[in-house]
Amino acid sequence: MEVVSLDDVEAEDMETLEKVVEELKTPTIGMYFETIEEARNYYERYGQENGFWIRTRASSKGRNRSNEITKVLFVCVKEGKYLGKKQQESVVEENDKTDEEEKLIPKKKVRRCSTVKCECKAHLRIMHDKWNCKWKVTSFDENHNHQLVTPCKRTKMTSNRNMPKAVKDLTETYKKEDFEERWRLLMKENGLESNEWLQGLFDIRESWVPVYNRGTFFAGMNTTGCSEGINSFFDGFVTHTSNLKEFVVKYEKALKRIVKRENDEDFESEHKFRIINDHEFLLKHAAKVYTRNAFNKFKDE
Repeated sequence: MEVVSLDDVEAEDMETLEKVVEELKTPTIGMYFETIEEARNYYERYGQENGFWIRTRASSKGRNRSNEITKVLFVCVKEGKYLGKKQQESVVEENDKTDEEEKLIPKKKVRRCSTVKCECKAHLRIMHDKWNCKWKVTSFDENHNHQLVTPCKRTKMTSNRNMPKAVKDLTETYKKEDFEERWRLLMKENGLESNEWLQGLFDIRESWVPVYNRGTFFAGMNTTGCSEGINSFFDGFVTHTSNLKEFVVKYEKALKRIVKRENDEDFESEHKFRIINDHEFLLKHAAKVYTRNAFNKFKDE
């Protein structure tokens, strides 16, 4: 079995992405699309490459009896203004065509201290051209009134949270025979065939190698967590009884958790706006200088 490097896969994906970006041009008034879906996908890809994501704001139907959609408006996800729960409920009752995000009222009490909406005016409007049966861009605004997502953080955008097909094809494709063959090569290349500790580790491979535990039910716990003592990992990180293997695994895992949490917090702080009353000037200033968690602590005080 030929083993494909993930680095090679990522390189191929990047080349494909670069080709797509080269072909992707800024939308212009008069541009045509075959379908509504094609127009949305194009604008969504344009947003992904420029640091914002979109949603469908509204659609209009013609006055003829066919009742077909004739106009569609795509907007930046930060379009609009946070109304508050009571106002949202009244708007939904009065207008069934309110966009989907405003219809989603929490069923339980949720502390809402921030919102992504900041009345951004960026949009793309298309209208059906009955003469050539295509969708024509009739209005386009690329000016945003907020900070766009930087390239290093674009993977956190909801529209970018997908796994490339090439990586999906590699997921869980390794077999027991592949692991054992690679282990033998590793031992041979480094002259470790007679190492007792590594031989003992290989003898209990069913306890720590995921490929041997496929199909085994762990009640929500992953195989790595079962083998390394997940309770001590969360409670004490490492203890005086932890061996070298446990330390390396736990340290790497904990470090990734910390980095991910910090990146998530930075992303949320940069691209969500705290909900503050107009007369609360001190809180408005605090929202500009504090992270989201620090602001919540300051507000509670």
